[in-house]
Amino acid sequence: MINTDSKHWYALTIFYRFFLAFIVGYLCANYFAFNLTLLFQFTMENAEAIYLAAFISIFFFIVFVIYSFITQSLKKLTTLSVITLSSLFFLSKMLG
Repeated sequence: MINTDSKHWYALTIFYRFFLAFIVGYLCANYFAFNLTLLFQFTMENAEAIYLAAFISIFFFIVFVIYSFITQSLKKLTTLSVITLSSLFFLSKMLG
């Protein structure tokens, strides 16, 4: 018989992994697109910079979600997600 505490713990870890993958991944992709747009505006027109940044950030989001489900350790995933989000956030504050 499966212990109900372990069943609830497993459900919470799955929910936490989905939260990190999709919510934090979306925030990271959002800041990544914002930073790329600011950087691309120096070399190309505004519309081209926005489209290219959005296209690249979609790939970034896909890679982030895949990596978050490949990583076995939740501590490692949490650390990587927080570091990525905070570095992209601070980079956006420095650039913009």
